[in-house]
Amino acid sequence: MKAITALGRPDSVRRITDVYIALLLSFFLLYTGKNGYLSIVEAKYAAFMWMTGVYLGLILLCGLAQLVSGRREGAGDRRRSPGAVRILAALYLVFSLVSWCFSDFREASFYGATRYEGLVTIAAYTALFLCISLFSRPRPWMLMLFGASMTAFCLISTVQLAGGNPFGLYPEGMNYAGAYRDYSGAYIGTIGNVDLAAALLCLAVPAFSVGVIRMKGRFRFLLAIPAALCLFVLCAVKVEAGAVGIAGGMLLAAAVIPEKAAQRTAAAAAIAVFAICAAAAVWFFGDHMPGFLREAHEILHGRIEDTFGSGRILIWRQTWRAIRQRPVWGGGPDTLGLRIETVFERYDAESGRTFRAGIDVAHNEYLNIWANCGLPALLAYLAALLASAVKWVKRAPYSTCAALCGAAAACWCVQAFFGISMCVTAPFFWLTWGLLEKAADG
Repeated sequence: MKAITALGRPDSVRRITDVYIALLLSFFLLYTGKNGYLSIVEAKYAAFMWMTGVYLGLILLCGLAQLVSGRREGAGDRRRSPGAVRILAALYLVFSLVSWCFSDFREASFYGATRYEGLVTIAAYTALFLCISLFSRPRPWMLMLFGASMTAFCLISTVQLAGGNPFGLYPEGMNYAGAYRDYSGAYIGTIGNVDLAAALLCLAVPAFSVGVIRMKGRFRFLLAIPAALCLFVLCAVKVEAGAVGIAGGMLLAAAVIPEKAAQRTAAAAAIAVFAICAAAAVWFFGDHMPGFLREAHEILHGRIEDTFGSGRILIWRQTWRAIRQRPVWGGGPDTLGLRIETVFERYDAESGRTFRAGIDVAHNEYLNIWANCGLPALLAYLAALLASAVKWVKRAPYSTCAALCGAAAACWCVQAFFGISMCVTAPFFWLTWGLLEKAADG
């Protein structure tokens, strides 16, 4: 009876939500399981699903307890519209469910054929977003806790970059220096795959940076420490998608987060001029530039090669073929790897070994949603993001939480053009998005 009374308190849902957020930002971020990188994805997936399942169960019990309490005490129930963003996010889940129903791989698609991104995981992401956006109360301690966890993440990564193997995350005798030579891929920190780590860093850097600028009090300057460490690790791992994400997202944020209208107008004008000059420089001189800038020059001039973007052009072409086969409802959540046959081979001259890797994801989150969950799901997802972006533009000048969450989400969405969604890092985006929606509601 006491437990029911406690769950029926008006603030019980918020308190449980605070605990869930705290666990995501600390335990889940730093948890690696018992076998390090050998099974880090499996360990993270199990932790996320258990945490989210228990959280949703407690929220349901709170609702039932408050319903009983309300009936007994004659309390009224004030309802308000869920809002366009939440409705669209729910539609994304509904259309993903329809895609699963029409899939030829329903059994594999339920949990995910290759990356644990099946229907169950999509449902967990959507539930996370809806609950956080409805029941959370954004507070500075959340950003400070995230900063502490990311500081630990970056310190572990820095030791690895120096050749160490803290906590035995790499198998015996291996370290970060052996990336793409002793093993396929590269792994770092408590995330694993460097592309996924870069996505998390892409979320963290703008959140801490805007926090330093917009928060009040001297303690906000402590956020400069994780911001600098995250930027250092991102530069060290040399993941171009992360660099593009931060650059593109922060350019957008610069025109939104200033508190004065004149500053926003001046920033928007400066960004427009910069964008025009940058595009002109790439167009005329990009053939002399390094990396993706040279590739962008070639693409602008109609010379597109499959090797561009670390092979992403080839992957996108293969994904487009899969989309054309099932353009409306897709092949089912996380089934792209069952529908395309693309294998990369890379010869390492130093070791004399040839590495082969199969492709099971589009390396573009938006194409990936279309190929797996279908066009209606993609349109619902994009519409939800666009509706949130509009609210962010309106609320950011007046809400610090909306400003920093929107900047972080913008950087994530830019890198998502070249990245992938996995349960290792995606929960942090859905959490950030949920907090943005809550802050944007005022």
